[in-house]
Formats: sequence, structure tokens, C-alpha cells
Amino acid sequence: MKLYLLRHEESKAQTEEQFSFDSDLSEFGITSLNSVSRELSFDRVYISPLRRCRQTYENLSIVSDEVSFDARLVEELPPNTYREYLFPYEELPAYASDTLLEDWDLHIEERVSSFYKEELLPVLSKELSILIIAHAGTFNYLAKKIFISNKNMEIKFKMFNGAISLFEFDENSIVTLNYWNIKLNQLESLGI
Repeated sequence: MKLYLLRHEESKAQTEEQFSFDSDLSEFGITSLNSVSRELSFDRVYISPLRRCRQTYENLSIVSDEVSFDARLVEELPPNTYREYLFPYEELPAYASDTLLEDWDLHIEERVSSFYKEELLPVLSKELSILIIAHAGTFNYLAKKIFISNKNMEIKFKMFNGAISLFEFDENSIVTLNYWNIKLNQLESLGI
């Protein structure tokens, strides 16, 4: 399996144009995504249902037979924040399968662990390419789940907006980190 992690592009919350847990992409974020001229193809795509992740997907040319929203991938926030500020949540676009919104209120470590066990672990040794579009905090917990069995150890990985990373799993479930934090407009220089 090849696992690609794509953090959403720059949001209006980051540029202080919009103050929201569910902000839109900034003009720079949209322009940056639109500069990626090639089509990207994956067997499966999982997207955090928050707007900045949906808009990252929508502004790229991605081909996949299986696209799903997954609330287990939303950003790390204090308990019940999503329920308090975002419910009832807007209807999600029809280009992807729906998600259980109740998952939003679980602690991020529990959400990511569930996602890993149910979606990734069963296919580690399969010939699949999977793209996840989510948040830096989510990817920190996912990387920790992938690399470290000691759940008390703390690891942080910095990811730039619009950056992609690749974990490759072989048939023996050996993990190789091929690249980390590469801007999408640099993919061609890597031969991808």
C-alpha cells in the first residue's frame, strides 16, 4: 500500500480573514492548488469533512473510484467543540460517501486509532494507493499510530499547507517514509 497524506491548503483562519473552526481556503490556497496541472490518481481517497479539506480536494484534479468523507479525520479540538459550534452541520457534497458525524466528538487519538484499524490496517499489504486529505494534528496522531507502539511517547511532525507525504507498505507490512512535506507543485520534480 502507498499512503499519501495531504494537509489542506492555507485557510482563511490562518490568514485571519475568517474566524471559524470550519473556514474556507484562502485565495493563496486556491491559487496554489490550481497551479497543480496534472491529474492525480488514487484507489481510495478519504477526506475530512471540514470545508478547507473539501475545497482542497475540489481544487485538484483527483481521479478515484472510492471517495469518502470520514469524520474521524477532523482537526484536534477540545471535547464537544464541533457539536457546540458546527451542529447541525451543513449537507456534504454528493461526490463522496457520507460519514458518521457522531465520530467528531471522540478524542482525536481514539478517532485516528479507529480509522487506522478499520480502514488502513486491513489493506497494508495490498497493492493500493490511498490519499488522505486532512489536518496536521490528525496526521501527527496517524504517524504516531504507524510508527510507535508506545502511546505515551509524543511526536510532532510539521506539515506545510498543501504539502503531501508518502508512506509505502510492502507485503511484509514494512513501512518506508519515501518523502515528507513536499509541496504539490514539486511532484513532477520527484518523478511522481
